[in-house]
Amino acid sequence: MAFSQKNDSAYWLEKGNDAMHNERYAVAISHYSKVISMSPSWCKPYVSRAKAKYYLEQYDNAISDCSMAISICPSDTAAWYNRGVAECHKKDYDQAISDLSKTIELDSTNAEAHYMLGLSKSGLKMYEDDLGQQRIAVKIKPEFGKAWGEMGYSNGMLGKNEEAVSDIDSSITLGDSSYINFYNRGANELALKRYEDAATDLSIALAMNGQDAYAWVDLGNANTSLQKYDDAIKDYNTSILIDPLDASTFIDRGACYFFKGEYASAINDFTSALNLDPKNAAAYSWRGQAREKYKQLQNAINDFSMAISLNPAKASYYDNRGVTEEEAGDFHSAIEDFKKAIELDPENTNYPDNLKTAEEHQQK
Repeated sequence: MAFSQKNDSAYWLEKGNDAMHNERYAVAISHYSKVISMSPSWCKPYVSRAKAKYYLEQYDNAISDCSMAISICPSDTAAWYNRGVAECHKKDYDQAISDLSKTIELDSTNAEAHYMLGLSKSGLKMYEDDLGQQRIAVKIKPEFGKAWGEMGYSNGMLGKNEEAVSDIDSSITLGDSSYINFYNRGANELALKRYEDAATDLSIALAMNGQDAYAWVDLGNANTSLQKYDDAIKDYNTSILIDPLDASTFIDRGACYFFKGEYASAINDFTSALNLDPKNAAAYSWRGQAREKYKQLQNAINDFSMAISLNPAKASYYDNRGVTEEEAGDFHSAIEDFKKAIELDPENTNYPDNLKTAEEHQQK
């Protein structure tokens, strides 16, 4: 190697680029630092070093390098863009939006900038704005799989489940077979009651990332809807191992035991849920139903009463309490509860039937 080469900024920049290409980010940082020491007024090595620091999740340092590049070259699109990307990953969404908007002001055809701007807006739950940016991104770059996937995510968050599935289909077709795509498509299929499709996609997602407790819950919910209760219980078991503090998962597993007629196990799960979340009306209601099946009638009535105190607008709680009161021989209380259920939900045809039966029993 010639001595002149070792003192050539372009030579060390190329060495840094080679290290980046081979994902040797610490080495790349060393090479880019050498370039900066030789040419401190050249903005390019600052941006390149920022990228390497970003890949090492050194976001603050990456932001500092981009800021230095911007101070040298205020119109450097890459500096604004990379600073915005690092800010987005830091969840500093407001600043990311500002920098990515500046990037687009400098280059409106930058599809990646539109994608990242949308992602930042999504971080602030601005899902319609996210969709707008992703639509621009795929118009500029139709093969941009991640942008299609992000559109699917925001459509799902807006309850547009059919559109979400279609967008994610496009993303996967374009080669983005990522965990998040299969998970999001499965979640939207679950919302559409396409339970077999949901179970398939969620299983694929979990094969890629088996540590997502929410994905195991969603798979359990799909299997529950398919009446595959043993499979669902296994899914909920895994979720609970990952996150033992989520009361809703105990409720979901308890419901499976309830549907299987294993009322003692169901009661245990609903009790576990209430230990975690003492004001969970649904857990009291479910436990009341299981206790009614287990012939613990007064305990069941007490649970329904707690559910009602926590959510007095839920008609089914009054109906369930009424059924149990009637079974216990308290027809007067049952009649009052059925009347309240009808008042809250006059469209339900079961409540008048229950009221009629209770009134007939009272007259005997």
